[in-house]
Amino acid sequence: MADDTDYNVRPPSYPDDQWSNDLYHTTADGTVPDGATDISVTVYFRIHKEQVAGGSSGATYIRPRIRALAQAIYEGTGIACTTTPTTRSQVFAVNPITSAAWTVAEVNDLDLGCGGLANTPNWDAECTQLYAVITYTAGGNTSSFFKMF
Repeated sequence: MADDTDYNVRPPSYPDDQWSNDLYHTTADGTVPDGATDISVTVYFRIHKEQVAGGSSGATYIRPRIRALAQAIYEGTGIACTTTPTTRSQVFAVNPITSAAWTVAEVNDLDLGCGGLANTPNWDAECTQLYAVITYTAGGNTSSFFKMF
């Protein structure tokens, strides 16, 4: 069962309509071997919104953030949060910064994070888990592994 009590949060002191962002370097959970092809990155994040003060509910969003080899940071699509923790994902079949196929070097040096946005000071957008599944083909076989953040 997921632990939804520890999270990356958009602090309510942030002005409305501004993203709060984090970015993490991957752990050494695995690497893609040289010569691999058909590389894809699927980012999973568990999100919800939580009321921190009185007042009406507002829109809250979480989006993934990706960087490889110190390239520019790609800001993914914001996904609306609900009060129920939900695991969401976004698939990146190509490097979103270069629009080209992922290289082995890029996925082996991947940074990943999330951004949160709340359009009211009464609610926080929370991301409690963040990980990526890297899928690739090597030696005629398709393989996958997790990269935890």
